[in-house]
Amino acid sequence: MLRGIFLFLLYCFYGLVLIVALLFIFFPRDRFLLWAAGRVEQELPGFECRIEEVRYEHPFKLRFNQMILENQSERISLPIDTLLAGFEKKWPIENLHVSAVLYGGVLESDLMVTSEKNRITLSNLSATSIRLQDAEFLQKRLDRQITGNLSITGKMVILGGTDRGIEFAGKIKIDQFNTKLRRPVLGFSELDFAQVVAVLNLDHTLIELTEGRYAGELIDGNFAGSVMVQEPWQESRIDIEGGVIPQDLLLERDPLAAEAAARLYREYREEAIPCQIDGTVQEPRFKFGRKNS
Repeated sequence: MLRGIFLFLLYCFYGLVLIVALLFIFFPRDRFLLWAAGRVEQELPGFECRIEEVRYEHPFKLRFNQMILENQSERISLPIDTLLAGFEKKWPIENLHVSAVLYGGVLESDLMVTSEKNRITLSNLSATSIRLQDAEFLQKRLDRQITGNLSITGKMVILGGTDRGIEFAGKIKIDQFNTKLRRPVLGFSELDFAQVVAVLNLDHTLIELTEGRYAGELIDGNFAGSVMVQEPWQESRIDIEGGVIPQDLLLERDPLAAEAAARLYREYREEAIPCQIDGTVQEPRFKFGRKNS
């Protein structure tokens, strides 16, 4: 469903940009907003759309304000504060610069449409300080509170036709990440990291994570692995390995955690205690040890 939303936002918005300037000139404002919202709902069945305002900005820019996409059955609400598209003064329009303000952060990219290859390329893609705690549908789907500021950089390709899907290569970072655990690990019941970073590659339904690191007051560590994306997305399968380094603060304040860490260090004799995560995005399973050990 999320992949469908993203594909829609790119394909449909590109189509809107091509004709919206003429419609904006000839249609009254209210009729135009109803038409635009109806077009969105037609392209994305099951969703309701509201757009409060659209206006032309010189030179060659269109700004959509207070746009909301909602799907009651899927419990998804996607508020877009501002969506701005700048385009070249030539026909056909093939290159745009798009920026959007949503969940307290900014998403922007250069967008190029290659019609003969049925693809849309987003170069210089960046998302900065997207507030995960503001994404209510994320909390509801995962049945837990997640906070943090998400940032992404990289390049994305949207494929149409028989190869329909998404490819992405770049980096992901989450600052001030926090979420509660289903079961305690080394005596603590929540993950609280100052920063989580990783290199991320997406090929249609396979996410590969490399060079992953996290740092917090209680533990530091590293990780790498994959996520097999499927619908519903919270059932996507996880296969991640890594290492945990308990910090002095954890060992000093919790004797039981210090004893468990000492036992694990004696067993594995590595700087980082090996660990693995499997299960699903909604119900991940954590355990210490190497894979197949």
